[in-house]
Amino acid sequence: YQFMDDLMGYFTFSQGYRNGSTNGIIDCSEIPAPNPNVVCGTPDQLLYQPDTTDNYELGIRSQWLDQSMTLNAALFYIQWNDVQVATTSFSGGFPIVVNGKSAESSGVEIDFNWQITDNLLMRSGYSFTAAKLAEEAPLLADGNARKGDRLPGSPEHQGSLFFDLNLPINSAVEFVGSYGFTAQSDVFTDIGTGSTCCRVEGAEALSGFTVHYLSLGLRGDQWEATLFADNLLSEEAVTGVRPNRTLIGRAGGGANYAFRRYFNYVITPRIVGLDLRYRF
Repeated sequence: YQFMDDLMGYFTFSQGYRNGSTNGIIDCSEIPAPNPNVVCGTPDQLLYQPDTTDNYELGIRSQWLDQSMTLNAALFYIQWNDVQVATTSFSGGFPIVVNGKSAESSGVEIDFNWQITDNLLMRSGYSFTAAKLAEEAPLLADGNARKGDRLPGSPEHQGSLFFDLNLPINSAVEFVGSYGFTAQSDVFTDIGTGSTCCRVEGAEALSGFTVHYLSLGLRGDQWEATLFADNLLSEEAVTGVRPNRTLIGRAGGGANYAFRRYFNYVITPRIVGLDLRYRF
């Protein structure tokens, strides 16, 4: 609905669908004496079913100060049925996917841009997401998943802030620069109790982190040279793990050697480079 030239409100409803599949493991009940090194699971872990979503969004799109400022905001709610969640097999610690029952995700998203001057632009965004189980899920968290538990893999807070500057040096050359950062709060690697992590032994809360970016360059009519730094402060951040800390240990026998099937996914360390472009 167009309230005025620079203010619009909207509502959307959509539905989503994701295929189910097989986990590629065998039924532990078919093995007389399951070996810890054999990848097997309970009968309800062999396959996982499709999951579906009903998505609702209510928002505004607006411009202010002679269209130099843009503010967009939205409230959202997602009803998620037969939710697919990553976990590990009953034996062998193999990563698999199982179906929970239902979950829900709700929150707010804000996008804000401001052309402060002809030469300086500010870009920013923020989102808050509360993703949690809507009912108990016996297949998750060793059967301990409860209504209201926080879902894994979803930070509650995410945001960004960037400044873009362009300054003419003469009639043929322009200075361009950009600085900004992105940030997010912690992420659970398995179902959490809502305030602490986690219901599964060995699961953990991955700390939030902030990543900074900087670029400085010169630009002409047909060419551009930019010195850039991604992850300017070389932030060390973990974005995921596989599978969990219980798989750090020692193997018996004469050698009695250490084994480590647990590992971290990390962000790329600082990268500094020179980008040269020419338009023919």
